[in-house]
Amino acid sequence: MEKNNCDNKDNLVKFRLPDTVKPLLYDLYLYPDLKTGLFRGKVNISLEILKETESVSLHSKGLNIANVKVASQPGTFTIEKTYDLLNIKRKDNSKFIPGFDNVEIEFDGDMKNRIVGLYTSSYTTSSGEKRQIATSKFEPTFARQAYPCFDEPNLKAKYKVHLLKPKDSSYIALSNYPVENVTDYDNDHQLVTFDETVSMSTYLSCFIVSDFTHTETSFNNSGKVVPLKVFASPENLDKTRYAGEVGKKVIEYYVQYFQMPYPLPKLVTMNWWNDLWLNEGFASYIEYKGVLAAEPTWGMLEQFIITDLHPVLSLDAKLSSHPIVKHVVTPDQITEIFDIISYNKGASILRMLEATVGEEVFQNGVKNYLNRYAFGNAVTKDLLTELQLLVGNKFDVTEMMDTFTLQMGYPILDVAISGDTYTLTQKRFLKDPNASYNVNETKFKYRWSVPVTYVTNLGKSSEFILFKYNDNQVTIKKPAGATWLKFNTDQIGYYRVNYPLDEWKNIINNYTLFSTGDKTHLLEETFMIAEANQLSYTIPLELTKKLKRRNRLYTMECSCIQYKRHS
Repeated sequence: MEKNNCDNKDNLVKFRLPDTVKPLLYDLYLYPDLKTGLFRGKVNISLEILKETESVSLHSKGLNIANVKVASQPGTFTIEKTYDLLNIKRKDNSKFIPGFDNVEIEFDGDMKNRIVGLYTSSYTTSSGEKRQIATSKFEPTFARQAYPCFDEPNLKAKYKVHLLKPKDSSYIALSNYPVENVTDYDNDHQLVTFDETVSMSTYLSCFIVSDFTHTETSFNNSGKVVPLKVFASPENLDKTRYAGEVGKKVIEYYVQYFQMPYPLPKLVTMNWWNDLWLNEGFASYIEYKGVLAAEPTWGMLEQFIITDLHPVLSLDAKLSSHPIVKHVVTPDQITEIFDIISYNKGASILRMLEATVGEEVFQNGVKNYLNRYAFGNAVTKDLLTELQLLVGNKFDVTEMMDTFTLQMGYPILDVAISGDTYTLTQKRFLKDPNASYNVNETKFKYRWSVPVTYVTNLGKSSEFILFKYNDNQVTIKKPAGATWLKFNTDQIGYYRVNYPLDEWKNIINNYTLFSTGDKTHLLEETFMIAEANQLSYTIPLELTKKLKRRNRLYTMECSCIQYKRHS
């Protein structure tokens, strides 16, 4: 029975599941048919009833619900399309009382003409034959299109998956965990049962049926040897070996870095999508460390500046940007925040945070965080609290990070020089010099607590200076013997710096002495400040004259990007 709730009220709370029930285990059977593009399934969900309730509400979208049982007895159900809700009741309308229960749901759906949920895909062989596969994409809210579930990241549960595949030996079935057993289902199909998983969010579940094959290596998982397989179509199998070699090195690095055995990705998940950046920003940053461990000559941390930092600095300098931590409720709102702000800005401010607290403190804080919230859910403050415990009273980690996560944009520091004294003031940086905004729309009034670093001809500053959001200015003395001073060493901070014209000329004259990171920083920064009409284009153009053939690829690439943008 369907109920299409299309009232005109802004009833956003209905998009969230009630806190009366939580899932414990999905015993899930999926039967995809590669020929017809249709699928059917059955799921038995073990539940813990937390509060007395008349119904169990979970998510379902685009599925035909064929039958529902409660504790093996017939049940009734309604569907609220507006909110993707499936509401299940006992047939006698008696209430669910605190304790343990279960619901069983039979359903079917369509895999064709889609690229989310459970869907069909295909590839063409060199002989022109088209081959069908079934695969899945569930992040952020698409698991509900493959099976009825509690499709919110904080509602984790274990999985026991059974997946149907063609009996043809060339076909395989894959899910999150290894195969437990394979049994004949009928003359043409086999049922593949997988080991029970750890507790994980619905969006992490994964199902594939294909004729792919694999190469195999193994990795050391805290003393235990674990197989690592890389799958591809048969004609592309030779391309998987390098992926396996890199995967082995990267996973072993992560096991050592986090001091925690695999599986890492399912350990800690954001409590709600407001904190998406905590997952995706962290992954976007830590992936560079993994590749650096596998390929130390690739200069991954220098590449980060061009591929992640510079693009988001450009976008985040517009009024159309949004804070990293953004309140979202509906599936459409959730999907919208899977963007450059969550990924690139998230990664960039974590890079800044690591440099500010120190690599060892950052690593230990992350390890403590993962251990404390293992297989659970967390919010931004939880990670920052772990770091604060290690930092002590040196500075307020949460306050500094809140200025970057709770408001959009970032500052530009204007430098005034008197003798050996550098005075810094700050304001919001916007590419449009005529843009206007209300400073009172955030509690920090678009000011930031900025960890200021600098480098001179004598070397890097040993510590950062925290320019707090509620300070009017900070002053820094140029070290004795220093002939020049450049702020934001290797562009580690998420901010810009503008100098008086004479100091820019001094920096240009010493440009060849800077690190690759600083050279790349200065090229991008001068072009962007000039675009905002706060600096003459003469400065970035003079800098480009200093480029030499021996400059690292990243510096030359940055120069090409800026010329292309401003041509």
